[in-house]
Amino acid sequence: MGEEMDGQWVDFVPKRILLNMTDCTLAKVIEYGLRKCGYVVNLSSISPQKDAYDIIIQDEWESATLVDSTLTTIVIRDLTQDLREFPTKRNLMSLDKPFDFEHLLHMIQSHLPKNIGSAHALQVSQTQRAIRLHHVEVYDAGMEIQCFGYRVALTWREYHVFLALLQEHGSLVEETRLIEKISERISNQRTSLTQSINKLRRKLNCCSDHVQILTQKKEGYRLQISI
Repeated sequence: MGEEMDGQWVDFVPKRILLNMTDCTLAKVIEYGLRKCGYVVNLSSISPQKDAYDIIIQDEWESATLVDSTLTTIVIRDLTQDLREFPTKRNLMSLDKPFDFEHLLHMIQSHLPKNIGSAHALQVSQTQRAIRLHHVEVYDAGMEIQCFGYRVALTWREYHVFLALLQEHGSLVEETRLIEKISERISNQRTSLTQSINKLRRKLNCCSDHVQILTQKKEGYRLQISI
């Protein structure tokens, strides 16, 4: 599957988004949704430093005129405001309340640059919900892994644990962070995480020469992939 789609992969680079909003409730909802999609999100009322972020989302258009023209800005507008006052500015877009989160996500994705890279970096598919690193591919549909020629089906918990480890490949992922990924559906969190890790190891035994989940006692886990 990966070879057929080779030209459809681009580098996965977590994009940095600043939420500069007066509506704290809406900001929290947007922050939650964007973090779930893999974005790095910060909440702040301070003007962004140049090159600190890839995009800014705010709900006051007066301050939008103060942002550097090279920084893509999305202003969430209230329909009670006079739209004639909305500034015309390069890289400045607007989204009217109420809005669908998927619409906001589409605006973000269409205005962030895509970096074409090699299979030696963590990449994301442009055609479907999938990421890959080296010869390991993870597909959201069906929750499957393509691992060095082997296809491995995962449960919901196993999939989200493996995905979190893959996105931080080579680095320690704290146990508490992994628990957060699966806490919505379990009661005994730490035990369930341990069980998921053990089941993942057994399922990945087919490619254990290349893929290993290492334990750092009382801290977390690390995914090691070798070619």
